[in-house]
Amino acid sequence: MESMLTSDPSSEARTRSTLAVLLEEYATLKREEESALEALARLQRRTCSLEREIADCRGALARARLGDFPAEILAGIFLLAVAADPTPLPSLRQSPVSVSRVCRRWRLVALDTPRLWSAMTLDFANPPKFDENLWMARMLALSATALASVRIVNSKSRHFRQTVAPFIQRIGHLDLRVRPWDLGTLLGDSAHALHTLVVRHAPRPARFDSTVWQLPSLRKRLEPIIRVSQFTVEVQHLTVLRMSRVNWQLSDFLLVLLSCSALSELDAALIHVEDDQWRSTVEQLRETQVVVPELRSLVLRFQDAFDFRMVFVYLCTPQLRLLDLAFKNIWSTPLDDLGQILTEFNSSSGEHLESLTITIKNMPVSFDNGSLIPPFPALRQLRIHGCEDSAHPLTWLYERQHAYFLPCLEELEVHTDADVETWVAGIMAAARLRGPAMRLSLPGAGPRALRRIVVEQPTNLPSSHRRAVPLEWQHRIAEFAAHGLAISISPYDFDPDAELEEAGPSWPAQLDAASAG
Repeated sequence: MESMLTSDPSSEARTRSTLAVLLEEYATLKREEESALEALARLQRRTCSLEREIADCRGALARARLGDFPAEILAGIFLLAVAADPTPLPSLRQSPVSVSRVCRRWRLVALDTPRLWSAMTLDFANPPKFDENLWMARMLALSATALASVRIVNSKSRHFRQTVAPFIQRIGHLDLRVRPWDLGTLLGDSAHALHTLVVRHAPRPARFDSTVWQLPSLRKRLEPIIRVSQFTVEVQHLTVLRMSRVNWQLSDFLLVLLSCSALSELDAALIHVEDDQWRSTVEQLRETQVVVPELRSLVLRFQDAFDFRMVFVYLCTPQLRLLDLAFKNIWSTPLDDLGQILTEFNSSSGEHLESLTITIKNMPVSFDNGSLIPPFPALRQLRIHGCEDSAHPLTWLYERQHAYFLPCLEELEVHTDADVETWVAGIMAAARLRGPAMRLSLPGAGPRALRRIVVEQPTNLPSSHRRAVPLEWQHRIAEFAAHGLAISISPYDFDPDAELEEAGPSWPAQLDAASAG
């Protein structure tokens, strides 16, 4: 090597140049190492300083009242605590009671910062994790407005009534699981701020105590109908009532309804009642001339023998926008009557109805008169659900061809385990009348706003019960899809070799007749 360096001056120069570069890189690395060591020392000093500050803060928190700290600082502390929680809260303002999952110190933070919370969830375990009474008392004493929302779980605890009842007048939204007959004791006569009440109850039948809901101004007029007892509830400001998990007796249901003069949304389930008793109650209510609230949303579930016509007399008001009806085991009243009732409602006060859902299970049909769906002028969404013995009557809807005259219909859903050839015929005929590219332009002759159609069978049907969709149907679907209409027919099998007659011989004639007007 030495001989090579001495004999070749150019090689020696290259080696010296390489050595200089390496020395420069080495010096750079040494400087970076020194900088890193200095940064590490600074980090260590900062860590020690933070540890001392944290210890000082903990000592101050242990000695001082948390209420002396600004709410923003305490909120930041609580956020740090929640971040370490394996089940963190979705929102800081959602539920201060959940601080019991963190540690006792953060419970004190919640107790001393009631202004941070707009809603809360109370879990009345036995024994309670901390003093809910203390928290609610401090919150309500320092809060300038009513608490927006309270959700109650484990309400069977003996601590439930003692904690919530004293503060019920400050609660606007109450969501609770409670036995219906406990509502009177819970709400008392001071639920003045309550505007939304959601009651969740076990699915077993339970009679709603008729002594629970009484409006003092109606007490004398309703006394001949239902005996008044010691409980009175003022709910004139209640706008939303959801009690679909509670099975109501009819007289109790009407009493609650008529006690809520400002009610706009109602969700309830009605069970069997003797027709004579129901008619007698309705007749007496007519004599009292009680004003029914102007509902905008009505969800009712009828079960067992029931004369539901009388309910519509009171509940279907001109302001109604959403109507959701479910019928199960209504053997005494045929489906024809429902169509007639809806027709009468459309004629009298159904001009603003925008959404209609009908679910039918075990309901007879006589095919004697009328149509299931009348031509509601403003209806935008129509859902029909049928199963078992009530599936075939649903095909009757399009056989009567009344669905073609829903001028504002945008969305149609059909769920049934019956043969749907008639449905598809009517659906496609209605779609053919819709768009500007269609030849017909009859005023009001079809749902020109239709954008989405869904036809479904239950997915648990055996394959032998599913009908093959012929190739002609596929062409029709593609034709309508080209004009922006979304059609979903599932889980039917598309069979290119299937004959059109397999889908029902009446299909071509109905489609052509409907398209011809």
